[in-house]
Amino acid sequence: MKPDMGLPKITSWEFPEEDNSWSLELIDFKIDIITNSLPKSNIYDAHQNMLTIEKIERQNDHNS
Repeated sequence: MKPDMGLPKITSWEFPEEDNSWSLELIDFKIDIITNSLPKSNIYDAHQNMLTIEKIERQNDHNS
């Protein structure tokens, strides 16, 4: 980054409780492997998440 651009804007969020979402996802994944089940989420869910993120980013760019 060029020095004349300055420091980037940084936003952070802190949550009061422990985030155990990764642990829960790994447990779910392990159960799917053990029981030979299909995962509860799929590529369609991932695509929808990416579309939502892109929409939020576009809205944020317009509000800057």
